[in-house]
Amino acid sequence: EGRSLVPRHYCLRHGFANPHHVLRTWRLQGSQDGQEWHTLRLHENDESLAKEASSVAGWAVGAGGRCYRHFRVLQHGKDSSRYDYLACCGIELYGELYLD
Repeated sequence: EGRSLVPRHYCLRHGFANPHHVLRTWRLQGSQDGQEWHTLRLHENDESLAKEASSVAGWAVGAGGRCYRHFRVLQHGKDSSRYDYLACCGIELYGELYLD
């Protein structure tokens, strides 16, 4: 509370100790109030995360200069093993931080 971020980039870390169930199709979303969500980055069959334990990848975010207080990763397709597992053990957000 009391902080907002204009996101410019973000990184995700795959969450399993084995190479299965790697994210491939998801959305990074941001919200100011936790109710209305905006898609900041859409991933469709994205193979940036390697099929290895704890792999990391990063992407640019086009937020249009808007500030957000809440962020979420919303899976909207199957993982690399064609299941509905969302395996993520970390996210880092980079951008301009504002104090409200």
